[in-house]
Amino acid sequence: MPADLEPNQLQSFWQDTETEYERVRTEIEEIAMLVRQSAAEVERLAQRNAQVTTRLRQMESAIETYPRDAIQQLYLAAQEAEVRLTVMRGQVEQLQAKQEKLQRYGDFLQRALELRDVVQPQQQVRPRGNDSEAIARIIEAQEEERRRLAQQMHDGPTQSVTNFILQAEICERLFDTSPETARIELSNLQTAAHNTFQRIRGFIAELRPMMLDDLGLIATARRYLQDVEEKSGLAIAFTPSGTGRRLASHVEVTLFRAIQQLVARARDEARASRVQVALDVESEVATLSVQDDGEPVDFHSIEPAQKRQADRLEMLMQRVEMLGGRLDISVAGETGTLVRLQIPVEP
Repeated sequence: MPADLEPNQLQSFWQDTETEYERVRTEIEEIAMLVRQSAAEVERLAQRNAQVTTRLRQMESAIETYPRDAIQQLYLAAQEAEVRLTVMRGQVEQLQAKQEKLQRYGDFLQRALELRDVVQPQQQVRPRGNDSEAIARIIEAQEEERRRLAQQMHDGPTQSVTNFILQAEICERLFDTSPETARIELSNLQTAAHNTFQRIRGFIAELRPMMLDDLGLIATARRYLQDVEEKSGLAIAFTPSGTGRRLASHVEVTLFRAIQQLVARARDEARASRVQVALDVESEVATLSVQDDGEPVDFHSIEPAQKRQADRLEMLMQRVEMLGGRLDISVAGETGTLVRLQIPVEP
């Protein structure tokens, strides 16, 4: 069929993906080594900076006994140590940010390769419309997700770690001059670290919840929806059916990502106040239904926000169809959207 991908094209795609995955793994290992080396250098420079600072304070306490040249050299040494430490810390932060981005990209490629054994035997890659257009949209969606994750990392953990370094340096300087103020700053630093830790945990859970591998889809979905409800105030009713038997990993991931995407759409874009999520994994077809009372998606709108919604739903539909399933979207009047998807599973 003209609309189908040719077998040699599909094989070439998987080979390119595997080659890219191996390249990324190698680069991740190289960056990990650089991070370790740079972190060791930061520790060495921090010790050196502390020694110079101690000598500088000793000199300042008896500055009249030091020659002019010695004073100048010590101040220059202190300035050089501070600059080198700051530069090296910035380098470590950049390496760590690159390492995290590559790790997410590698995880994505690995998940794509896990689908290979499902997609190839069943020959269910049937993008609707022009093949190159469908692939281009997939790539654009991937790049948009990477940009979003990179921005979250920059605005969240990376900025917080930078603030920790500055606060820690302030505390170090205050201990000699104002111990009470230093204790207050340390308390603030502890609170900030706790809040950042919670944000990082949520960030990691959004990327790949560990519960999904350990406890399965229903338990993970319930925990995720409870967390969204508590943080956003969105009323969510979750109705799972059956005993929660385990499905193939790629099916559980697809269903969980669908729940994330559809609930996020209802919360952020449809501005819904209530969402109903129903999940049935007991029959030969896993069924997920997500219904909200917000603004319905308009597939014919030219507004950028509506177009992004439609594109993301279209991408979700294609992922479901790759697994031999189907996705239906119903709009109820002026308010509310019902999305229902079904994926065949092994009995």
